[in-house]
Amino acid sequence: MLFSDIDFGPYRNGRRYLTPMNDYRRRSMILHHKPLLRSDIETPAQPPERSRPNHSCPQQALRLVAHVSEGFQRKRKTVAVFFDVAKTFDKVWHAGLIYKLQHEKSISAKRLIRAGVPHGSTLSPLLYSAYTNDIPRPQTGVQLALFADDIALYLSGSNFRIITPRLQKTIDELTRWFQTWTIEVNPEKSATIFFNYSSIKKKEVVPYNSPTFRINKSPIPWHHKYKYLGITLDKHLHFKDHIKRVR
Repeated sequence: MLFSDIDFGPYRNGRRYLTPMNDYRRRSMILHHKPLLRSDIETPAQPPERSRPNHSCPQQALRLVAHVSEGFQRKRKTVAVFFDVAKTFDKVWHAGLIYKLQHEKSISAKRLIRAGVPHGSTLSPLLYSAYTNDIPRPQTGVQLALFADDIALYLSGSNFRIITPRLQKTIDELTRWFQTWTIEVNPEKSATIFFNYSSIKKKEVVPYNSPTFRINKSPIPWHHKYKYLGITLDKHLHFKDHIKRVR
């Protein structure tokens, strides 16, 4: 197995020009030769969906790719739901944030902030992480991937019809938490992917007559591919769409 963290672009006139090193969303992960197994990477000592020092979006994306790849090896299907959170920093409920900080006994001296959190501030992601730290962890085998405002749920199984109701139940639980803390999700910009191994690209996005996941009674569309943490994931993990986009 060869795993690379390569900066592919952007390109102009066939030549790559330099970009800031902190633009981590342009750094891409490519898998060669065989799917990556969970055993190929170090298993974290704490729940992997929590924020950990010196870890960024590539590690979170790798966790999802490893889970799907291991399912391919075991002939299991994986369904993932990606949530698009609307106006992340603008919608932080101040009273709720203060309540959570007080609950954790992490209060500082008071300063007046009239609305939202400042964009581009190093403090804003930290405050948002504190605000979403109590997001409910699924108890039914469903995996939660959380990196800032990028939220995903996924579950593997041998039977597609068993996976979907368990995922919908978890979505309903997460929806109630969203509503409690006034976090708005765009269902039409969210996406569901049915990961299934195939050596060639199949036209059908999902098996015939498959149920549609819903959040607040609004459907979450099925997609063949989705850009997650800067990486275009397709349902077969071919990465061809990703490579085409970054070249």
